[in-house]
Amino acid sequence: MKTGALVAAAGLSSRMNCFKPLLPLGDSTLLRYGLRTLLTAGAFPVAVVTGREEAVIRASLDDLPVTCLYNPEYAACQ
Repeated sequence: MKTGALVAAAGLSSRMNCFKPLLPLGDSTLLRYGLRTLLTAGAFPVAVVTGREEAVIRASLDDLPVTCLYNPEYAACQ
């Protein structure tokens, strides 16, 4: 049986005062750490919903086997 994963990374991070998905964590970022954990556990397919900083997130993940899905209405979902 396959188990996929959907990771939400489309928020504004307005209460945090910094962009949470790209926060440093060790030698990586919070988002990459979580995605690598899912991939190592065998999750497939893995999709990341982006919004704010979509291009930066997409570029930071282009070496991982994940699909980025852009939500143009991300600000309205807060």
